[in-house]
Amino acid sequence: MCWTKGQPFLTQKLCHLISLSGSLISDGEEKESVRQLVIDKVINNWEAQDNPIHLKIIRYRILKDEKHTGKLLEIYQIILKNQEVNADNSFEMMKLQLSGLVVKQDNKLKVYNPIYKAIFNENWVYNQLDFQRPKLYAEKFSAWIDSNQLDDNQLLNKEELYNAQEWAADKSLSNHDYKFISASLDLQRKKAEKEAEETLANAKKKAKSQLLIGIFALLGILSIGGTIGVQIISRQVRLLNFQINTNLQRRISTGEDILLNPNLDKRAGAQFFTNEIFEQAAHKFRKSLENEPNDPEALIYWNNAKFANSDSISIAVGVPIGKNKEVAQEMLRGVAQAQNEVNKNCEIQPISNDCGINGRPLQVKIVNDDNDPEIAQELARRLVKDRDVLAVIGHNASDVSLSVIEIYQDRLVMISPTSTVMDLTTIQNSKVNYIFRTVPGIRDIVEELVTQIATQFNDNDPKILLCYDSDADANQSFKNELDRLHNEKKQNFELINTVECDFSNSNLDYELTINEAIEQEANSLLLVPHIDRIHEAIELAKINNHRLKLFSSPSLYTSKTLEYEYRKKAVEGMQMAVYWHPETDIEHYFSSDAKELWREDLNYTIVTWRTAMAYDATQAIIKGLKQITEDLKQEPTRQGLQKALSDETNFFFDGATGRVGFKDGERIQKEEFFVEIIKRVEDSEIDFNFVPIPDIER
Repeated sequence: MCWTKGQPFLTQKLCHLISLSGSLISDGEEKESVRQLVIDKVINNWEAQDNPIHLKIIRYRILKDEKHTGKLLEIYQIILKNQEVNADNSFEMMKLQLSGLVVKQDNKLKVYNPIYKAIFNENWVYNQLDFQRPKLYAEKFSAWIDSNQLDDNQLLNKEELYNAQEWAADKSLSNHDYKFISASLDLQRKKAEKEAEETLANAKKKAKSQLLIGIFALLGILSIGGTIGVQIISRQVRLLNFQINTNLQRRISTGEDILLNPNLDKRAGAQFFTNEIFEQAAHKFRKSLENEPNDPEALIYWNNAKFANSDSISIAVGVPIGKNKEVAQEMLRGVAQAQNEVNKNCEIQPISNDCGINGRPLQVKIVNDDNDPEIAQELARRLVKDRDVLAVIGHNASDVSLSVIEIYQDRLVMISPTSTVMDLTTIQNSKVNYIFRTVPGIRDIVEELVTQIATQFNDNDPKILLCYDSDADANQSFKNELDRLHNEKKQNFELINTVECDFSNSNLDYELTINEAIEQEANSLLLVPHIDRIHEAIELAKINNHRLKLFSSPSLYTSKTLEYEYRKKAVEGMQMAVYWHPETDIEHYFSSDAKELWREDLNYTIVTWRTAMAYDATQAIIKGLKQITEDLKQEPTRQGLQKALSDETNFFFDGATGRVGFKDGERIQKEEFFVEIIKRVEDSEIDFNFVPIPDIER
């Protein structure tokens, strides 16, 4: 029983082998004699001795279904390594139990007995996994694993990656396989992005000269070639337009394209979504979420796929995925959480008014504008033409939002959760306003920040070196407000205007800048970078090396600030004014729900003020649409939504960031908070985080 653990067939076979041995077993030698018999007659050369067949049946059950073999072997490999694994009701674990190789005890899976463990050992698993993989793939995979997953030279090239995806499309692979293919995807994506950027840069350089050349060439062709010339030019224009339209279309996705964090499950889901096999698409997006619970794109697409065949309501969200993936994810998490909440009752049949927006699920289109005004304008025109889209959440950077307001105005509601530039919602020559924002404008945050800086210097007035980005509209607004406060002498502080500190200047000498500011007796360094120039701000903080006390605008509240160890040390002690922090969310359920939804403790970079503001922007749209569709006969419209949001008296709600209501597009009630980057030491582990500063009476 020690060897078989009561497995009926093996127990019977072992008893039979003992009876056939014909030799007497001396007292005290029973254990060793049986051990030797098992090794000689069962384990060694087991395939030849498996008669009647038993072990081969187990092997067959494990290996017969190529789609699931990789996952079964991986789970079994973990059991061998750890002696056991927590059981669940997943398909693979159930299949592994049915093979007979493992047994479930106390809700844990264990190898059934020592005989199985000796035959189907770690070497057997390794060889079988290797055998399942295509030859070239297997060689590169093994080399990558041997390098501790660090050697990018072992990752797959384009053709190899395509073949690997074809091979893996209908299989349930091991996590290491998925990581290998995902790492290859990321590498190829980065190469493609770099090539695209180089191509775009070269195209822009050539554009001006080619425009003139093209005009003269066109005139020449028309004069020389007549009809043939017109046909050539027309064909080239059509081809160019097709390429531009295709590229733009791939920046808008309801689930057809993966814009963020690609993996095999998401790609398979996108393929099913494109082919309108929505049930399978939802299954794949859900599976991706189980492996990467922090991924807001997968949650949005999962909701979209689940209710793709329903009479739904559609909105869009514009985020800078290509330029600033971290900020894009912060915003998308807020939208995804609001969508997931409003759709939660839509799976109950028949659908009631408790589902979605008065009985209609909410669909979200993700729009990647790259924080590029030109791209955003083209995408905005497409959204305006798409009559299914009733509102847009976005855009992120103020200069991008400013670039699209004329396109949206009088046509499509836009609610920005992050654009703080002054006069964003000031619309000329229009009786109604389609532009809103849940984030307050820059004026209040500047006044609060200067007050906070003043508290740090007791009897001395702050002498501030402002470092900003003159190319960014919000940064210029920030500087204008700071100049206004200084000129009106509402706050006692001095600006060091004799030292240039402009992040848009690629030749800026950071060391010289800091030294000159210190010579001018500066005591504060105020960092106000564009969201896409956080790297430059961190480099300046590093050069500063805590000589000037650090302060910043809300831009630097993002995971990129604390991405590397040198960055954490450079910004330790930096204080900033922000619009929301998880620890200030006392009465609202948003923070606790976010913690549960994204399945990890809020480390204050996963869910930020951008997340909360995007959540409130989505909630504003949801509540506005609910308000105009309470009469189920009334179809929701863009004009109706605009009217609902603009109702100062009747439209308001308690959101994640406080009371939300609008007057002329601006947030009526506003509140700011201060956070500091501090170092915490817990159980000998050092961690840096954004922590609220206690209220200071002013």
